[in-house]
Amino acid sequence: MQVFLDSHLAKLEATSKLERVYGPETANVIRRRLQQLHDAESMEDLKNVDGHWEQLRYQRKHQISSRLKGKMRLLVTPRGEPHEWVENNSLVWSKIVAVEVVVSEHYK
Repeated sequence: MQVFLDSHLAKLEATSKLERVYGPETANVIRRRLQQLHDAESMEDLKNVDGHWEQLRYQRKHQISSRLKGKMRLLVTPRGEPHEWVENNSLVWSKIVAVEVVVSEHYK
């Protein structure tokens, strides 16, 4: 799967500063989740793996999250046009093959 990191996360990963910002435990979880994304052919591959990947609702209905620690989440937004990966107002995980990733520290 194609994985695009938001600018903040990309900078932290490239400069090995994830540990300093999020702590070693959470940094390892972030790296593990990113590796899962890179290894997957589509989001469908992540439905039943460690990470509690779940489709969000309401104003975030076109996003998927994975729990990191406490209220911290890795938020994944499909790339491309919604008609490519939405059917009946729901995400079709098997059609999501490119995503943008951001860390949300205070997800509610």
